[in-house]
Formats: sequence, structure tokens, C-alpha cells
Amino acid sequence: MRFLRRDVSRSKKQEKGQIKTWSVSPEGPPKSDFVRIQEAVDAAKPGEIISIAAGTYVENVQINKDIVLRGAGPELTIIQSKEGPVISINGGSVSVSSLKVEGGKGHRYPQLGDGICIEGSAKVVLANIVAESNEVAGFRIRQLAEAELADCVAVHNKSCGIVITRSAFATIKWTQILENEKVGMALQGGMEDVCKKETVISECEISRNKGYGVLVQDNPPVCFQNVRIEKNKKHGLLAWNKARFRLLDSIISANGGHGVFFATYAPGDPVEITYPPKVEAIIKGNAITRNEGFGMAVGQESIAPQYPELATLTPPEKDLPMKMSLILSGRGNNIPGKDSTDGNRLGALNPPYLGGPWPRGFVSALVDKAPAKEKYPEITVGMKAEKVLELLGQPTMRMSGEDFLRQLGKVVGSGSAISRMAANQYWLYQLPGVEYEIVMTKGQVSEVKKIEK
Repeated sequence: MRFLRRDVSRSKKQEKGQIKTWSVSPEGPPKSDFVRIQEAVDAAKPGEIISIAAGTYVENVQINKDIVLRGAGPELTIIQSKEGPVISINGGSVSVSSLKVEGGKGHRYPQLGDGICIEGSAKVVLANIVAESNEVAGFRIRQLAEAELADCVAVHNKSCGIVITRSAFATIKWTQILENEKVGMALQGGMEDVCKKETVISECEISRNKGYGVLVQDNPPVCFQNVRIEKNKKHGLLAWNKARFRLLDSIISANGGHGVFFATYAPGDPVEITYPPKVEAIIKGNAITRNEGFGMAVGQESIAPQYPELATLTPPEKDLPMKMSLILSGRGNNIPGKDSTDGNRLGALNPPYLGGPWPRGFVSALVDKAPAKEKYPEITVGMKAEKVLELLGQPTMRMSGEDFLRQLGKVVGSGSAISRMAANQYWLYQLPGVEYEIVMTKGQVSEVKKIEK
């Protein structure tokens, strides 16, 4: 990224000692040039510097020119929102450093409650920034914006720590994303966008968030390298519907769901999907341990009810097939099973057999192929649901009877047979070389169909 290789605070005038520096302090003149940061921004010419003294400033700052904002440190210079995002940057090459933004307010549009919202064609460098307790995201990068974050913290925000959407991209390093209410980091390309630039997240910590650690959705290319994704309440990394990413030399551990979950939408999601779900990923040299679910799994996940700001909420005209195309490469990953000391509680992989979505050498500790008798176990009528889960793992797709009838165009309650069907569950397993279609009634198998490919 060319703009990231230069300090936007430098110019030929600065080298000659002629650069103008404006000062802001809570006391205002004569101690400083201004008492409000926005007044200094309005007065500054492109390339000039604004030095913000220690203090708490209650205002919203809007920037669309080449300037530099420097605080006295995130514990000393604090900007609190009156209404809307704390800092909005929609143009120019901007550098912001050494301050805290908190209390972004507003719900009319999602970005109105952010700590720092970067949009338009802005090119921004953020360093030593704390974004805390904002109503939506700590940092948002959207549209055609480009950003670099270093030594930043996103903590206790009510939705996400960091959101990157549409054709925006960023490099993020040495940054902590902690204890946010929903998602640590959300990367969303938008259903019609083709994001050609790769966002790079390196040497960061994404921990103790109250939902997913990371959500990758709808085609943003992204690379995670030397990242720790730990102790998040749900899955460590959710690749949902359509995503491209690289996961290299990282640790994904002790999350409340799966370590890495490749998922398509669940029945009944109010999300318009106009393409087949497809995930492409390179996963190499990672340690995926001690997660409450599987180390890696394939299945379904409903995100719309929990995270409405992260989905396109338009009712689908029809239900589409929910089979996901999963293209994986990589090797040398440490993903221990449930019997290992650092094992994942439900097992290493689901589906559990290499040779399907998991290529040879993908997991360093497992054999490449399961015995045939284990690969295709017999599921019989009357078998308990717990036994099916023990033999096959979690279903690729799980559907309630009401959702199944809805797909068939039936109305629940229109007859006794329909009512009985509504009480069932319908499970689909897609394993290498075989599929199982299973009907569960009162916790046991009532019908089963095995299709060998």
C-alpha cells in the first residue's frame, strides 16, 4: 500500500521547519489556539498538524483533508461523542495517533455509533488509539477507504471491535480486539463487490468477545498471520456463505464453539442469497486446540437474528440449496481430537474423515484415511440421536419440521399428518462418498436414507 509507506505528517515544508502546528486544549486561548478540535480541523490547511493536549473533549470531529491529529496518549486525550461517530474521516490522507475515542452514539445508520468511521476514498493511518464503549463498532472502514492500524485497542464496544466492509481494505498489526459485545472483527465484502486487495491482520489478539471472534462473509480476501483468536464465547472464526481467506501460523484456542466453522445460512434466515455458498481457504501451520466444539467443522449457522447489522435483511423469494462448496488447501495444522491433552472437546474435524473437504497432510496428527467400516457406519431406525452424533458427528444441515414443511409449501396445522411432520427434525450428512438423510422423531431415528456416491 503506497500511502502507508509515507508519514502523512511530513512534507517539504515540514523538512524546512515551516510546517504549521495548531494547538487544542480544554482551556483554549491564550494557552492554545483552540478549545475545540473541530475548530482546529476547519482552520488547518492540508499537511498541517493539530496537537491535542490532555483532557476530555465532548464533540464529533469530521475530517476530509490531509492533516495530522496527535493526542497526548489514550489515557490522557479522550474524545467523547455528542451524537454520531466520534471521528468521521471521508477524504484525504489522514494520520491520527495517541488518543481515545468513546461513546459513539446513534442508530439511524450503523456507522453513526462508531468510534472512528473511515469511508469514501480516505487513506488513514491510526496508531496508539483506544476505541472503547461505542454503541456500534470501535473502528469501521468502508466503501473505498484504505487504512493502517497499529498498536490500537478495540474494547467493550456494543457490537464489533473492527468492521471492514465493501471494497475497503486495511493492514492491522499489534492490535487487541477484546471483550466486544457481539463480534470481535467482521470482514464483509458485500454481495456484489469484488474485493481485489487483501486485508492483512498480523500479530493481533482477538479474545474474550461475547460472540464470534472473527466473521468473514461475502468475499473479502483476508490474511490472518500470527494471530491469537482465543476465549471468544462462540466460534473462533466463522467463514459464512462466501469467503476467501488465508490462515497462517496462528493460534485458535479455548473458544466456546468450533475453532474454525465453515457455514452456510440456516433455514428461515431472512437473508437474500443469490449465489451458491462457497468458501476458499488456505490454512497452514496453525494450532487449533481446546475449543468447546470441533477444531474445524462444516455446517449451518444463523447470524441474522443475533447480528442484524451484519446481514442483508430482505426475505428470500425462495429457499435455495444449502450445500456449500468448500475449497481448502494447506498442511501441517495441529488440530488434536477430544482424547488429547489439548484436544477440542467434540473432536478434531467434522466431518471427521480426511479426503473429503480436508486434504491429505492438512492435519499433522491424523491418518489420511479412515477405515471403510468407520467411514460409512450403518444408521438404523430406532437408533438414539446421541448414537448418531457419536458415529457421524454434527449434521451438515439440521432442519426443524416447520422449516422442512415451509420448503414444501405446507402449512403447519392443516392436518394430523402435517402436525406429526412438524414435530420431527431432519438431518443431512454430506460425507466423502456418502450422504445420509435422517428423520428424527422424539430423539430417535424414524427414517433413514443412505446414498453412496
